[in-house]
Amino acid sequence: MHTSLQPKTNMKLLALWGIVAGVVAFRASPTPWLFLGLGAALGFCAGIIQLRALRESSASLLTTQTLMDVRRVLSASRSGRIYIYAFWVSQALLLVLAFYLLRGRAFVGLLAGYSAFAFTREMLTLRFTFELRRISTEQRV
Repeated sequence: MHTSLQPKTNMKLLALWGIVAGVVAFRASPTPWLFLGLGAALGFCAGIIQLRALRESSASLLTTQTLMDVRRVLSASRSGRIYIYAFWVSQALLLVLAFYLLRGRAFVGLLAGYSAFAFTREMLTLRFTFELRRISTEQRV
């Protein structure tokens, strides 16, 4: 099973994106609340779809070795394809809005939006990584 599907990796990513979102929220002036909120909302929607895709493909995910294997497994299911599409559409939306609304500070908006997106998505899928680890352990025994 690829490391990106391990609880330890996901907890580290959760902490990283939470710290980044917190730093942006407290250090940026003015605080890009719109991007933090929109990123969290988009991350919630994408996380729900990703969770469904992961659960549908749990048996295949146990055999993955690389990130491309994980992507290939996700792409094989309808929910996985919807998640990948939703991910890219949400990031394009954040990009367009950041350049339209913030112009010279677009990077701050993008960072706020993506970190909130990633944090929320990781929160939703973290429990599944524990489930997947349990399934993997049971299969080895």
